[in-house]
Amino acid sequence: MIFSHLHSRRFLSLLTLVLVFFVHSPTWSQLWHDDLALLEPDTTFNDTRVKTAMGISGVVFVSSGVGLYRTWYSQFDQSSFHLFDDSREWLQMDKAGHVFTTYFQSEMCYKSARWTGMSQRGSLLYGAACGFVLQGAVEVFDGFSDKWGFSVTDLAANTLGMAAFVAQQAVWDDQRIRFKISSRFGRDYGDVTIYDQITGDSRVVDLSVRDRALYGSNGPQRFIKDYNSQTYWISINPSRFGLEFVPQWLSIAVGYGAQGLFGGFENTWEIDGVNYLYPEQRIRQFYLAPDIDFAGIQFDNHLLTTLGTLLNAYKWPTPAIEYNRQDGWSFHLLLLHN
Repeated sequence: MIFSHLHSRRFLSLLTLVLVFFVHSPTWSQLWHDDLALLEPDTTFNDTRVKTAMGISGVVFVSSGVGLYRTWYSQFDQSSFHLFDDSREWLQMDKAGHVFTTYFQSEMCYKSARWTGMSQRGSLLYGAACGFVLQGAVEVFDGFSDKWGFSVTDLAANTLGMAAFVAQQAVWDDQRIRFKISSRFGRDYGDVTIYDQITGDSRVVDLSVRDRALYGSNGPQRFIKDYNSQTYWISINPSRFGLEFVPQWLSIAVGYGAQGLFGGFENTWEIDGVNYLYPEQRIRQFYLAPDIDFAGIQFDNHLLTTLGTLLNAYKWPTPAIEYNRQDGWSFHLLLLHN
């Protein structure tokens, strides 16, 4: 699956959910007056809030879907619905991204529903449906695109992300295990040697050109796109599992990243009609690090509580232990990137 395509749709999905979450809230001038409690979930079913939330959600969902189709899919040939196996692409970093994105979307939709006064059960159903449908829609678009295809493994990753949120909320009414992302804004690779796959002839190129073509050139693009700079985390809060001596805001996170990815299945690309290979080893990276759980911090302000939910989607830099097959074990005093 083309890298920029996959991440463009992920960015759109994340942006849509953040917008949906905030448009459910009052105007910015009112946000700072917490005594109005306008960000606090209603204790009873609020018909006005429900109609507002559903209406805005519907408009944003439909407009984003139409916009995605017109700006992206309409530029490529369409075909009959078909499948595409991308399970081995990008060392499965894209699958980790699908899990995280659907988990995040489900949580935002759930909290929006709770804000309206919807019941716990109703909010869970809405969160599950919202997260699954938002991601599922682009999978269907892929299925009718000649360039890609419907990915069963993407659908499985979406299901896992949605289920991870819903199951915890249903059993514990809490998120004891969170999925997070961290990323830096790219790096300068400089000159490298690549090889003609047929003749073996070599050529020196600036690898940063390939890097920017795949992952974008500005900070926001690279944060969303660059698998060489991303890490996905599973963050576990020990205090919520009965270890009361551990601060409620402290979690332990296990991370997964990758390095040396300059193509989906292998590091090959075409220049002037010639297919070249870059023989850099593609490696998986594993991390162990402490983490901040903003849900464990008791805020006395609903705005800060809302912001804490958004901040919890990101794994903030901390000391970390790394293992990868190429370099073995290493320690990072402050992990800023993989």
